[in-house]
Amino acid sequence: GVGREPGGAHAASGGADNVPPLGAAAWALTGDPAGPRAREAATQAAPPPPPERERAGRGAAFRGARPALALDRAPLPAGLVVPCGLPPMPDLPVLPPPQQSAGALLRSGNGWSHQEDWGCWAVAPGEVALRLPLDPAWRCPAVRLSLHLMPPPGGHVVRARAASGAWVSWPITQECWVVLDAAWPMGDVLEIAFDVGRGVAVPPDHRMLGFGLRALSLAPGPIPAIAPAGLLTRFNPLRKP
Repeated sequence: GVGREPGGAHAASGGADNVPPLGAAAWALTGDPAGPRAREAATQAAPPPPPERERAGRGAAFRGARPALALDRAPLPAGLVVPCGLPPMPDLPVLPPPQQSAGALLRSGNGWSHQEDWGCWAVAPGEVALRLPLDPAWRCPAVRLSLHLMPPPGGHVVRARAASGAWVSWPITQECWVVLDAAWPMGDVLEIAFDVGRGVAVPPDHRMLGFGLRALSLAPGPIPAIAPAGLLTRFNPLRKP
């Protein structure tokens, strides 16, 4: 069958039980001399699309209002490890919480490469960020984000910041968990931006690799509320998993 959305009134769906209507629709589209004239008249009578400048303005307004938008993802439970690659097969009949399959939905920006079995590479050039909805029920002075990272061959230096906080840089020399503590953000959505610099060339791979994100986890943080909202206050590389 053919979906009706792309073709509107000119689309037709067919199956074993409605071959005659499908044949009539095909004739109207291809063989009926009056068909093209009727479609052309309907197109000319339709209201014109808004000007390109207006459409661009709408898009810019939407992007600029992101912090004010309602949560577009379910809050992540505290302590849940979210794989950033393909979700593992569940132990049926028990199903994991749906947020465990949300790794791809939490990434923002055009600097993320395609999702692979193990996770996803952040590459240069491009914007790389995480947009993490927090559960207002455990609102506290701070939030702790744990990231399971993998460096490109030879290691790399990456910078990160939360909201409008200062950039903090750290080297990734081996696969590790990194702990980030940040003040609880306004709007209950934690946005972490990354700067991977020029990236690392790893021929024959054509990408300039920054870091690989394997998994992440959120939990209430231990720091007091002494920093501006969203300010990155701590970045601590931990041991290799």
